[in-house]
Amino acid sequence: MKRALREAYRLCEGRLHSSFDFVLIARSPVTELLDCGGVGAVEEKVLEVFRKASLLVPQEERRTL
Repeated sequence: MKRALREAYRLCEGRLHSSFDFVLIARSPVTELLDCGGVGAVEEKVLEVFRKASLLVPQEERRTL
């Protein structure tokens, strides 16, 4: 589970504001998500959480960074 969360974060890292530190905590639903959809499904869920928290850099700004 820890490896899947690290990989999901690594794949999302370029989309996030760089001025924050994050702590990801694995709960049992994430384990079920990993079993059903693999790391890609975990990545989508991590992105959803960051999107809800307004932590993603807008796509236009990402190109210039």
